[in-house]
Amino acid sequence: MSDYLDDLLDDYGIDSSDLSDYGLDSSDLDYLDDYVDDYYPTGTDTSSSLPTSGSSSDDYYGYDDSDFDYDDLLNGSDSNDDSSSGSYDFGGSSGFGDSDTPISGDLPPGYGSLGSDYSFSSTSDSCVTDAAFQTTGPRVDLAFDVIFLVLFLLIGGLAVFRLLRSKSKGAALGRWFLFPVSLFFAILYLLIDFITLILNQCIMMRSDKYQLAQIAVTWFDNLSVFLLIVLILLPICLKLQQGGGKIASLTLIVHSVWLGLTGIFLIVSLATFTRIQDAIYRSGDSIDSDLPEASRDVTMTYYVFLFLAALLGGANLFFALFRRANIRKGSLLLAIPTLIISTLGLTLVLMGGYADLSYGNRTRSASSYEKSQDAQVFLERFFYVLAFISALMIAGSHQAGDDSATTAQQPVGAPPLQPQMAQNQGLPQQPQQQQYYSASPVEGTVHAPVPVPAAYGHA
Repeated sequence: MSDYLDDLLDDYGIDSSDLSDYGLDSSDLDYLDDYVDDYYPTGTDTSSSLPTSGSSSDDYYGYDDSDFDYDDLLNGSDSNDDSSSGSYDFGGSSGFGDSDTPISGDLPPGYGSLGSDYSFSSTSDSCVTDAAFQTTGPRVDLAFDVIFLVLFLLIGGLAVFRLLRSKSKGAALGRWFLFPVSLFFAILYLLIDFITLILNQCIMMRSDKYQLAQIAVTWFDNLSVFLLIVLILLPICLKLQQGGGKIASLTLIVHSVWLGLTGIFLIVSLATFTRIQDAIYRSGDSIDSDLPEASRDVTMTYYVFLFLAALLGGANLFFALFRRANIRKGSLLLAIPTLIISTLGLTLVLMGGYADLSYGNRTRSASSYEKSQDAQVFLERFFYVLAFISALMIAGSHQAGDDSATTAQQPVGAPPLQPQMAQNQGLPQQPQQQQYYSASPVEGTVHAPVPVPAAYGHA
């Protein structure tokens, strides 16, 4: 047993002098030998079901020493390979796990970041540069956090600027309050992920604490996306359907019911994920063996419902664009198709990414898995930015009002113009552009139509 532990410690670059960092010494290894002999004896009693002195305890379970050679399980037996982030955890940007936690092989002697008992893990008061960001994965994640955090802050500044320029700030804030709430959650989850990633990579935060922080990241990330979809399906779609009568009422009912069902699946998914993470990394409570699979299925159902909600909103936006001529020009002609494409792209990446994570090929390399996760993170945040900006453009556009101004300027039901005989009919007339007037009820006179005041809709 002690020989096996010596080999295992050698695989991770730890020698006997490092045992003191974990509160152990060589006598503890001897104790383990005695423990194995007590509970797995190799006596000579042939009537016993336990192995005899002629066979080892390893042979009894069908294993030999070669089965405990962990070098074969390591990625090329080199834990510092740049193509890997150091750990192979089926997690990702959706918050269901994380792949940036260093494993023991990535750490200098004396710092244990990952293990079954986190009470033995050590942290440092200052950054351990020998372990921080030594692999590609964490570097890419850090770069994404910085880039999109800056973008989200710029978008927030733009939204505040447009609000301050609005003549009716109170009404605008009351109608579009989901804009700042969704963006606040997006900035918050990026900020938490940015800080905890640095602390974890520098071995200034234990791995269990880092995983518990990912619970908050998961909640805020998913809430920011869900609230953006709510914003598109309700205020945005209703604004474009303004004056639509039954169409607007039907839009409100159908979209509200669908969003309610989607929200239920989201809350259940986040609750089960929180329960599993807490049991693993904090409380140590036992959980039902079926809970992880149930959590996976509920989460997959949520992403399917979210994608269908995006399809529903996209169809509504396309119908409004086709039905109303006044929004097929200017900035809305670009903003509405961009919103449709980015919303579908966002939800499709989330749904497809989680399906690949949960039901995809589990035998692929850590490098392939990591690249897939990085691509999903980038696309999710990129489509979120596009959808948010295009929705902001639609919300602030006066073109999205109703068409009453256009219809009011067109005379409806006017009788046909009757030809009038001029007294000087025989004189040559200057060529003029033909004018159309409404006939006056007084016979023999013609009056120009009185201009009708334009009645523009207000955002």
